[in-house]
Amino acid sequence: MQTIPEPTAIQRASMQAVVKRFREIGYTYEACAKRLGVDPFFGIPFNTLRRPDWVPDPKHGTDLLISLFINGNSIPLSEADPFFSASDLDDLAKMALIEISDTTIHSNLSLFPCFNHYIVTDTIQIHPHFNQAMWLFAGSFIFGTVIDHLLSCKTRERALDLCTGAGIHALIASRHCREVIGIDNNPRAVAFANFNKAFNAIDNVEFLVGDVYKPAEGPFDAILSHPPYIPDAGSQSGSNFWSGGATGNEIVQRIIADLPVHLKDPGICLIFSIFPDLNSHSAQPYFDQWLSGHSTRFDILDNSTRMPGIQNTPYVEKSPGCRETVFRGGIFALRQSQQTGVYETNALPASQACYHIFAPDGSIASNHEMDRLTAWVMTR
Repeated sequence: MQTIPEPTAIQRASMQAVVKRFREIGYTYEACAKRLGVDPFFGIPFNTLRRPDWVPDPKHGTDLLISLFINGNSIPLSEADPFFSASDLDDLAKMALIEISDTTIHSNLSLFPCFNHYIVTDTIQIHPHFNQAMWLFAGSFIFGTVIDHLLSCKTRERALDLCTGAGIHALIASRHCREVIGIDNNPRAVAFANFNKAFNAIDNVEFLVGDVYKPAEGPFDAILSHPPYIPDAGSQSGSNFWSGGATGNEIVQRIIADLPVHLKDPGICLIFSIFPDLNSHSAQPYFDQWLSGHSTRFDILDNSTRMPGIQNTPYVEKSPGCRETVFRGGIFALRQSQQTGVYETNALPASQACYHIFAPDGSIASNHEMDRLTAWVMTR
């Protein structure tokens, strides 16, 4: 069975020297946005399908690293030499971040600058022979920005990141929480998350292999999740980074159903997911069903909007009627209610939705949804 080696941590000082070199070269979130000619309002369009006309300048360090670590191109050693010493390249190879031949360097992994961290994942290509660590698509950046902003408004003691993947959201949460636990059922993803923890010199996060909440011991005052949610009748939910089962809801349903046990009061749960639209202009029927007799214990802020095209994801098997289903998705915030639970919608038309939360410099831009989310969080 063909596989690709997981990244390997080396001595911390050596890893930090590589991180410092990346920053000196200009491989940062802001610099990548500038080189790609975009405002990072939807996360940077690292996917080459969204920037087909972009041509890297091999003499520019940021372009060189986008080409190597995002586009997956081989780079002539002669182009890398102005930016990396022989020791730098040797350390990158020891970490399995690059392979070096006589004349070129190549990476079998992706490495993203992200929220002042560096996150290593598998590449965007689907690997049928192993369960890969998810590439950072736009949703990871959107959700990461919301987590970073909302947790900075009100520090939490213990956070739990479910379906953590390569650990991006747990590592972001670590800035604002005393302790963070990230759980994923994929041992490969957890290996990547542990590498990213070491590579970014973060010590207050623990990554565990487990099934949704197991084996974490709660309760937690922040629960985060960007679970697999693509409707896929051809694969079991959680068996890859995208499948939420035939309807897409199988994992998020379990997360919501057990919130009463694991979420402290006061506490907040943030989930980025999608649901089949029931023509009710919200996902409230799902939450009422999944929380069962506990639905009145929770206030819920629904920031979802209709998301046409989700059902056309190319690598999934469609369940009957899936192509005709309209989905809605976005960020859902939940908290224990002080009285009787209130379900509120905070959604705007898709053209004005939560994807437009970034200013050109990558910071939060003031808008309806983010302002409302912030106010909602700060009331408890």
